[in-house]
Amino acid sequence: MKIDSYTIAKLVGVSQATVSRAFTRPEKVSEATRMKIMETAESLGYKLDKNASALRRKGTNTILLLYLKRDDGHYWTNVKRNYWIFSEAVLALTSFFESQPYFFEVKQINSIFALKGNELKSHCDGILIYDFLTQEEARFIESWDIPYVICHRAVHLEDFNYSATDNYAGGVIQGEYLKSRGCRNPVYIMDREDPFSHPLRLKGFLSVYPESLIIDREDIKERIGQLLALHGEGRLDGIAFVNDMFLVQTVTEVYRSGTDLMGQYPLIGYDNSTELQVLEKKPATLEIGIDQIYRDGADALLRLITKEEERVNLVHSPRLVAEGE
Repeated sequence: MKIDSYTIAKLVGVSQATVSRAFTRPEKVSEATRMKIMETAESLGYKLDKNASALRRKGTNTILLLYLKRDDGHYWTNVKRNYWIFSEAVLALTSFFESQPYFFEVKQINSIFALKGNELKSHCDGILIYDFLTQEEARFIESWDIPYVICHRAVHLEDFNYSATDNYAGGVIQGEYLKSRGCRNPVYIMDREDPFSHPLRLKGFLSVYPESLIIDREDIKERIGQLLALHGEGRLDGIAFVNDMFLVQTVTEVYRSGTDLMGQYPLIGYDNSTELQVLEKKPATLEIGIDQIYRDGADALLRLITKEEERVNLVHSPRLVAEGE
């Protein structure tokens, strides 16, 4: 006896489309019905045939993640300390596509403009893009006429499909956290490495503390010297950092000079990165939710492929991770 989705549907008493959705879009099926379908399928040894699904919809059954690593060796995706972000994205997408009728592949590139849309169209049904894109790059991708979603740093691309983090909201959360700790004169430690995300974080913070002092020095010794001067003058009562890397650098360097920042001030970082693990006690930070950003981006991409939606703009606000959490 051939076991297929029609067989499962007949045994459970639902439509074949419901069985298909239980495997490919489980959120569209009630939990009770989905469980009946999965239990029946498991008892009969049925598994979704992704290749057959692709033939029925005349697709390639492949989703492609474009991993953009620019030629600039100092660009953040090329720096090893940032690899954890890519790892979280890939793990989230791998898990997501296990229950979908698609294979998931990664293609590393150095330039969007080196790609040819017609070649990609014959290889995949849809594209997810990792990392920041310019308006010009986004327009080039849209010209391929392939469903796509730009992920993570994309709120500036309002005319394109994206699943993005809200850096401005993150800066607001940092400010509100320090305000909840009673801070009246916090300092914001800034960096210009990321010309898009970092200014938005600062802007959000300044919406809470418009008169806040800003330390914006590229040289770490100058940065720490300015901070210690403010500390000695009693001109600060809390510190927000544009990212966790700067928090860890600053805390450890200042500690060598005999000052324990974590013991004296409320601190808050940004990213909830692996770098915080080097500290004896974890300060407050923000979780940017990379896994959810990419999962939601992938789910939105499938809706674009099936034409359930024509445009998707998803914005994710970071989550406060309390001190010691």
